[in-house]
Amino acid sequence: MKSKSSKHQFIIIFGKNPIEEILMNRPELVVRVYAKDTVGEIELATLLPFLKKRKIPFVKVPEKKIQQLVGDVSHQGFVAEIKEFPMLDLYEVLETLDMDANPAFLVLDEIQDPHNYGAIIRSAAASGVSGIIVAKMNQASITGTVFKTSAGALMQVPVIQVSNISNTLERLKEKGFWIAGLAGEGDVSYWDQDFKGPMAFVVGNEGRGLRDLTKRRCDYLLRIPMEEGVESLNASVSAALVMYEWKRQTRKK
Repeated sequence: MKSKSSKHQFIIIFGKNPIEEILMNRPELVVRVYAKDTVGEIELATLLPFLKKRKIPFVKVPEKKIQQLVGDVSHQGFVAEIKEFPMLDLYEVLETLDMDANPAFLVLDEIQDPHNYGAIIRSAAASGVSGIIVAKMNQASITGTVFKTSAGALMQVPVIQVSNISNTLERLKEKGFWIAGLAGEGDVSYWDQDFKGPMAFVVGNEGRGLRDLTKRRCDYLLRIPMEEGVESLNASVSAALVMYEWKRQTRKK
């Protein structure tokens, strides 16, 4: 969710834990914090020191104001305005990578559900991938829902924005990455594929999966074994399974 204030556009995030997470890790992004006027001193005990230290405006407001800002969500009585989340540049990230450490990226091919996006970010951070690559267009943006669903993991994994996914996959190949797309018609089960090398795992849109051009850029397609008659898994679940198989094979602690 975004709001306009003083001719600037801010992202509205909600929930006590996401706000504390961003205050601890990226306080320069926080513009203002609101709390419901019935929130007690105990609930504010961990939050107020960060705000005072950074001189971030803090306002207690009625429930109605909180509702106007975020609507009907589980906000726990806390809302913050933050500057738009900064995305990283692919070329700068590639320059810093240790290719001998067999890094991995997760590439999102038009994921549009913010809950999926947040869950994928959480799994990516937990599995230790080097970053998540997303396109500027036709991709869910960073919102309060993404922050909340990621459970603070957005502060722990780089998010890299690119103009074109297809061209990016070619660039990763040139750098030495193997490109593995997740698809129901995949060539090989993800259990049987060797991931011991620089990898880029591509996850498709929730409805249509990988685009045809994206599939053609992949070195191979991975399938997740499933019982007959069962619908395909949620995109975030599929991504988590493959990332943890990569983690198991590379024994990343």
